[in-house]
Amino acid sequence: DLDLWLSNRSAPRLRLMRNDIPGSNHYLALRLQGNGVNTNRNAIGARVEITLSNPETQSENSAVQVSDTTFIKSLRAGEGFLSQGSKWLHFGLGKSSQIDKVVVRWPGGDVQEFMNLEPNRRYRLTQDISDATLWERSSEKLRISTSPQDVPLQTDTARIPLIIPLPLP
Repeated sequence: DLDLWLSNRSAPRLRLMRNDIPGSNHYLALRLQGNGVNTNRNAIGARVEITLSNPETQSENSAVQVSDTTFIKSLRAGEGFLSQGSKWLHFGLGKSSQIDKVVVRWPGGDVQEFMNLEPNRRYRLTQDISDATLWERSSEKLRISTSPQDVPLQTDTARIPLIIPLPLP
C-alpha cells in the first residue's frame, strides 16, 4: 500500500497519511539508476514498460478475460509547484501474478530489457547491468511519534522582508 507524506507552511508542518486498507492485488516497484555517462544518475526521463503475460481480470459478468497488457510510466523530477514525487515507480498489477518483461528506455537512447521479475517486490534497475537487483528493506526499525505543534499567534500586521528594497517615494 502507498502512504502519503504532506508538508505544509502552516500547522501541522508534517503529516503522514497512512494507507491501511487491506488488499489482495499485486504490485511491482522499480528504482532506476543511470550510468552517469549518457544518462543522468537518477534516470530522470526514463520510460518503463511492463508487459504482463496473460493477466486475468474480473469483468462485470464475472467472466475471466485473458489478454496481454502493457503499463507505461516515465520517471520525472517534479509533479507540481513546490512538490516532489518519489523516484520509485510503482505499478499496480491488479490480480495479475506474472510479469512477462520490463523494458526501460533510458534518456540517453539505450533500450534495456529485464526478465524474471516477480510481483510484490521492489527492484533496482541499473543501466548497462542485465540483471535486476532485489531491494531489501533496512533491518533498522524506525519509530514515528507525534509531537506538539507550535501554532503562530494570529495578528493583524504582516511583514514581508525584501532582498532588494523597492524604490518607493
